[in-house]
Parts: sequence; structure tokens; C-alpha cells
Amino acid sequence: MDSLANSINGLIGTTFNFNSYFAVVLTQTFSALPLPAGLIILALAAIPLEIQSMVKLDRPDAKAFFSIYFPFLLPAISLSTILVFLLNINDYGISSVFGVNSYALDLFAQFSSGMSVFGVFFNGLPLMILSIAALAILARAILKMDFSLGTSSSENPFAQSKLLRALAVPGLIIAGFYIFIPLSNLILKTMASSDIAGLLAAAMPEIVYGISVSGLAAVISLIPAIFFAGIFYKSFQYKSSNYKAVCGYLILALAALPFLIPAPVLGLSLIRMWNTELLGAIYTSPLMPVIGLVAKYAFIEALILSIAFAALDPNYFENIQVHWPGFKKAIGCLLHLIGRQCLAAMLIVIALSMGEFGVSLLIMPPGYQTLTIKIYNYLHYGASDVVAILCLFMVLLMVLVTMAIFGLLSGGKNE
Repeated sequence: MDSLANSINGLIGTTFNFNSYFAVVLTQTFSALPLPAGLIILALAAIPLEIQSMVKLDRPDAKAFFSIYFPFLLPAISLSTILVFLLNINDYGISSVFGVNSYALDLFAQFSSGMSVFGVFFNGLPLMILSIAALAILARAILKMDFSLGTSSSENPFAQSKLLRALAVPGLIIAGFYIFIPLSNLILKTMASSDIAGLLAAAMPEIVYGISVSGLAAVISLIPAIFFAGIFYKSFQYKSSNYKAVCGYLILALAALPFLIPAPVLGLSLIRMWNTELLGAIYTSPLMPVIGLVAKYAFIEALILSIAFAALDPNYFENIQVHWPGFKKAIGCLLHLIGRQCLAAMLIVIALSMGEFGVSLLIMPPGYQTLTIKIYNYLHYGASDVVAILCLFMVLLMVLVTMAIFGLLSGGKNE
């Protein structure tokens, strides 16, 4: 962040305070940038070839963008905007690094000062209500729009629309600003270290534990995700305001509730529930963070799978009921139809879990920590070279995960 501050101040000749709300917003934007960028790219790639051919023949450029391209992009824009809002407003990791108070951080401070879990919960209700309202807008937008998680055999839409290219230029400049300045700083700091291999080896227990916990959470989350996605899929079929659609919204709200709870409240609730004589063995075990991650991110998998279900031909489900009766056969057929989306959903949860901080910090068992928590602790010790090496390793890991996600979602239909 210091190098970013120096670069900006050197370019425009002014001085910004990069240890305030501006730094928090800038960092949150940088951390959330892959989500909207990825969803919008997938939405562009899913535009059918025949529609792009029609655009080339019949539509002027600006009219084509607003009447054809933009409706295809609107679901991705809506989905990513609300998800970024929910991910940031309920977390306190970034704001605590810069010493800036936020709603979620204040809830954590209230518990640290002696307030009961119930008091923290009731003080967090306004934030939960705001999150639920955002979720309701998201659900309504998804139900009214067509959204695909796969790609068609379409041409490059940027080659067809001058307006898309014009919008892409400032986007690439901003993305480059966010990516290359911090990344170059990490690389320079890393290259200045004389023991990169040794520092990575010392952090290997945290790396292995973090990947293991995140992977296990992604696999376990698939079980409730398929259940909730199957029920929520019904509300795609009943878009009018009848009781079945209402039930679908209620099921969605139930699945999303842990995701909407502020991180301190969710972490403290898990402590209150599991730190008992009956469940104490699990609470102090290395599996406790898995429970927190499943509670928080199973909704993400359910949301992705519900979109994947909605993109399928309804006749598939009727054929499954007739020709492959039974729970095991039905699940096998569904996994065959949306296998790529399932793997992509699990990889997304792994990526989110690897960077999760707010809940994991509270429920981490003694003697264990993830790579994210280790980096957070080193930040307070001023070990900039260690932080740079570990952050760069995390970036490379997330790049590999992102490439795998795009490979799965751009690989066409499931074989």
C-alpha cells in the first residue's frame, strides 16, 4: 500500500492519506476485483453466436450494446455487485489492518470489551437486516433474468462492438493500476529476500492446513448446496407470487442466513454452540474452522448450483424421475449434467475460504493457523519481506484456482 501511495502521489503531485477509509476502500476493491471481472467475462462469453451475427448485420453499435449486450451483462453485474457488498460489509479483516473502525469491527470490539454474545448479536441486527434486503434484491434479479455459467461457441464480443472496446480501455487501465503496482511491490520485496525457500518451508504447515481446511469445507458444502439449490430451483419455475415461490425465497433465506451474519457474530455464535461439554472435542479439534467455513460459504455453492439447475432443460428432470428413479441415481445424473459447475463452485469456495479471516480467527483451535491469519500476524510485527513472500504465494495460488475455474466454465457441456 505504501508503494501504491507513492505511485499515486508522484503521478498527480498531491498527498493522500493511505491509512484511512480511502485505503480500506482501495484494498477492498482490489481484493474483490476478480469476482465482478470474472462474472462479466463469463456473461460475455455466453452470448450466443446467432445474436452476435444479428448485431453485426442489423444494429448500430451503441444501440446494439444497450439493447442486446447490456441485458446479457446485467445479471452478472447485479450478482457481482451485491456479492461484493455482502462479502465486504460483514468482514472486519481489512479495516482492522488499517485501524479504521467499521460496523463488523465494532461488534468484535464490543465482545472483546466484555459484552455477551447475545448483546453483540442484537447490536448486529441492523447489519443483518441490511444484508437480507440486499439478498432479496439479488434473488429477485436472478429470478427475472437469464444467466448462464457456461460459454457458447460465440465470437469475441469485443471484436463486434466498438463501444465494448471503448469501455474496456479504462477498465484495463484501472485493473492494471490495481494489479501491477501492488504485484510489482510484492515481487520486489520477495526478490530482496535471501531465503525465499526457507520462509516458504517455515510456513508450509499453515499452507497445508489452510488448503486442507478449505478443500474439505468445499466438499462438505456441496451436500447442503445441492439440497438448497434443488429447492430454490423450484422458485425459478414459479416466478409469480404464489406459495411455491414464497417457499423458495424462504429456503434461500435459510441457506443464506450464516452468510449474511456479520463475521464476529457468526464466529461468536459458533463458539457459543460448540464450546460445550458435549461438543468440546470438536471445538478444540482442527476441524472446527471447517464447520465455520461450511456455515458461511455453503450458500455460495447453493447459489451457483441453482443457477446451473435453472439453465438446464426442465425435461431433463422429468427424464431422471422416469428413467433413473432413486436418490443415488438422480444425484449421479445431476452431477453428470452440471459436473463442471459443481467443481467450479467448489473451487470458488476454496478460494474464498483461503482468504477468510473474520470467522476463522475466532474459532481457530490452539496450535493451528491458516496462511491468511499468519500473514495478518506478521503484519503487526513489521516483517515486510515475509509478508511479501507469503502474499505472493497466495496470489499465485489464487491465479491457479481462477484459471481452473475459467477452464471448467468455458469447457462447454459436460460429457
